[in-house]
Order: sequence, then C-alpha cells, then structure tokens
Amino acid sequence: MIRPTAVYLDYTCEHSARAWRWLSMLGRRHALEVRPFWHGGGGVVSPWERAHTDAGLELAALGEVARERGRRHHHAFVDAAFAVARDRRTDLGDPEAWLALAERTEVDLGRFAADSERWRAEVGLWHREGQDRFGVRAAPTVLLDERRALELRLRRPVPDPREARRLLDEVSGLLRVGEPRP
Repeated sequence: MIRPTAVYLDYTCEHSARAWRWLSMLGRRHALEVRPFWHGGGGVVSPWERAHTDAGLELAALGEVARERGRRHHHAFVDAAFAVARDRRTDLGDPEAWLALAERTEVDLGRFAADSERWRAEVGLWHREGQDRFGVRAAPTVLLDERRALELRLRRPVPDPREARRLLDEVSGLLRVGEPRP
C-alpha cells in the first residue's frame, strides 16, 4: 500500500481541490506536506516571469506565509483557499478576496506585505523542485515516495472515506504491476 508523503497543488485548479479532498479522507492528512505548483493562467510556468498579478500565485504565496505557522495551520489555509476558489460568488481576480481569506485563516498580512516577493519566490522554489526532482508537470501531483510521483485527474469528487481508501488500494495495485516480486 502506498502512503502519499506530499502533494503539489494549484489553489485555482478543480482537480487539485478534488485530490486534496481525497487525500484528506485517507486519515493521514497530518503527515502530508502541501507544496504549491502554480500553473500561471496562460501556460507561464515560472512565478518569476509573471507579467501581472495572478490569483493562483497570490493564494500560493499566502499559503507560504501560513506554512511558517506549522502544518496544521497550513492545512487549514489550504482547506479555506479551496473553499474560496470553488465559491462562484467570489471573484478571485479581486485582491480583497485574497485579503479576506488571509484574515479569516489568520495569515499574517503584515509579513506578507512586507516581503511579498519572498513569498512568491518560495512558490517558485517549490515549483522548480517539483519539476526538477520529481518530474512534476501539472497539479495535482502526489509524491508516493522519494522516487515516484503520480499526476491525478479525478473526474468527480470521491464521495466518502470508504471510497477514498478503495481508490488508494486501486492505485497501489496499479503501481505494483511490473515491480519485481520479493
């Protein structure tokens, strides 16, 4: 059985939200590291090359500020960010939405504002690590161990913890095909 260790997510990606919900239902969420992977809206894949403000990058940068307070706080931010991204009434192009999210999740806006380029650079470092070390091309991608990563596209949400476990078992079985037997 595989035990996911980390996941690369984009807060504006529906597939990332579904993957996060699935992984959260597996009961090991406390051990899962969330890493940002920014799609950039128009195929731009480097946070350093952005030409304008982007909701996904801003949410990821705010998430990096949340990460500094610990995994539990960071995971609460991830939950809230996906909730805001799915809310059809919220305009993610409006910086007020990001600020409201940060305030609701107790992200230190002073730290963010004082060094916002640093937080965007953190997103870039996670992004580059995912590409270079694990071959991540898109979010969501789940790290299964230090050698294997799995890019996911869940067509529909996983409905409950029992189905979440069944899906993990199926993925584990597929990954064992072709591996040498002990």
